[in-house]
Amino acid sequence: MHFLVILILYAVYAKTQPIANDSGNVELLGGGYEGDLILNLEQMQLLKQSHPVDWKSRNGHSDMRYRWPNKTVYYNISTKFLPIEISQIRRAMRHIEIHTCIRFEAAAPNMEAFVLISHSLMGCNSEVGYQGRVQHIRLMRSLAGVSCFRFGSIVHELLHTLGFYHQQSTPDRDQYVRINYENILHGSEHNFQKYAEGFVSDFGISYDYASIMHYGPYAFSWNGRPTIERLHSKSTAIGQRFGLSAKDIQKIKKMYSC
Repeated sequence: MHFLVILILYAVYAKTQPIANDSGNVELLGGGYEGDLILNLEQMQLLKQSHPVDWKSRNGHSDMRYRWPNKTVYYNISTKFLPIEISQIRRAMRHIEIHTCIRFEAAAPNMEAFVLISHSLMGCNSEVGYQGRVQHIRLMRSLAGVSCFRFGSIVHELLHTLGFYHQQSTPDRDQYVRINYENILHGSEHNFQKYAEGFVSDFGISYDYASIMHYGPYAFSWNGRPTIERLHSKSTAIGQRFGLSAKDIQKIKKMYSC
């Protein structure tokens, strides 16, 4: 009954919130920075600096402290999830494993550093990169293929856990997309702030409209009009949540030296 009530409340909320109508981005409701990023104090301070430490990844950490040791992510999944929900989480993990050298393994009882995948009351969110302690991915319970249990949404959150940020906030984004600030929900403008030069670079891989880490065109829209418009490759959709793009795979492999 409790699960059903949550689904009904979410359906009512989604109908009243333009930002929830962005089909690929239920992550926008996660309550964190840019919707679904849960940042530690150091990460927040670096975001505010104009010339932070020399990170060498377009939208991912290069600081070795934020990479999972031995390319292995240890995890626990809350027992409150149903078997079909757990299956969807493991399917997303397997998708990353198939295409990269990353491995996901169940955490041993005595482990101090792992990601706990648990439920939230609204939206999805994740901490970014390896934290060296118990860290979190939170997914609002839903039917498989819906809301936070859309396959690509789980993959998106897992990439945050691996250390990746959002594609559309990179320093060079204005060469590829136009941000329509007049359509952004008041108070949500900070979600479109670009990362500072030096905070990120590009792995030698160009901007990726098809990245699973890209916002959709109506992210945080108050009026149903696009907040993000492509400047090139008009036939390429942005904000997809179907799976890793070719460039997503390349970036993971470069970050983790696959």
